[in-house]
Amino acid sequence: MDNKNYYPVTSDRLRGKLRKYHIQITIIFYLTIVAIVGLTIYGFLNPGTVFHFGFYYQLFLMGLFLYFIYLPPLPHNYKHDTSKEMSYHFEDDALVIRFNNSEKLRVPYTTINGFKPLTSRLKRIKSINAVGRHFWISPKNMVGFSDEYPALIVYSTSISGGLLLNRKFEKILISPEKQDDFIKELQSNLENLTVARS
Repeated sequence: MDNKNYYPVTSDRLRGKLRKYHIQITIIFYLTIVAIVGLTIYGFLNPGTVFHFGFYYQLFLMGLFLYFIYLPPLPHNYKHDTSKEMSYHFEDDALVIRFNNSEKLRVPYTTINGFKPLTSRLKRIKSINAVGRHFWISPKNMVGFSDEYPALIVYSTSISGGLLLNRKFEKILISPEKQDDFIKELQSNLENLTVARS
């Protein structure tokens, strides 16, 4: 069987208040970078000055935190569609979700009990990170929840559409771009598993 990649739909991540929040985070990130660069230059130009490495170190950690958690756009990729950094990959025995070229979640077909489209926006999601301009992502080894679903794992660019995979203890929300083709591929893999078991 040929393995196949699917990419997520166009994001609905930055709408309304979230867009304003992301802009604020981006401004704070760049101000932090300017402060780090300024302190570095000042330290080199004034070697005899008492340099507060603790404050410098805190700024540096803050910059790293803002970048890796919120993915504010850098100048070289500001217009780059980073939504393609997430993909859903069919393998022989599992659906693999990848982000930033690393495997984030492996979903064996044996654990999928069914699936259904998400037809309305999730309300009050918790323990789900809003990452960058595009993504909703569950922290590793954590299960979130919403008003509609008490146990929810999210690897999606949308919380108003997509596909919910049913598992015994939780649901997984994904948002494949070509959803009809994705469903056919998933159904085929599930049917092949059933045939192999019989």
